[in-house]
Amino acid sequence: MASADAAKEKVGAVFHPASAHWPESGVIVYTDFYKKKKGLETPADAMRIDVALFQKDGSTVHAVKKPSMKTNIGGLVGEVYYFGPDQRGQFDARAYFTYQGYIDYFVLTARDKATFEKSLPAFEHIVRSYAPQIKVIHDAPKKT
Repeated sequence: MASADAAKEKVGAVFHPASAHWPESGVIVYTDFYKKKKGLETPADAMRIDVALFQKDGSTVHAVKKPSMKTNIGGLVGEVYYFGPDQRGQFDARAYFTYQGYIDYFVLTARDKATFEKSLPAFEHIVRSYAPQIKVIHDAPKKT
């Protein structure tokens, strides 16, 4: 896990091979979240927003629904979608979890199909290890 990369990219966590940082590594897994709001209440809503972001960047990717994944702790079920290739030839796998007022998600991005396929077991391992915080840490503490 590369906490400096996570801070630089303003995401929750970044995972990549120890031999290289993104983009040199050719593969990365990162986490982030969407705060729920009207029109963004389910993993499917989050997926549609992500497809729209791909399209805004000029890619014509479509999401392909894959079997859901269950976490090892807490038994949360994440909806999984594959995307790609995008306009840069990259492939993504995304797992979305609903937790309290958020949709937490994990993204595997690979520079090519072979690296994507090879990296899926590591992605699944990371996703299955997801354990949400007891107290949501995304919001600033309330002043008393």
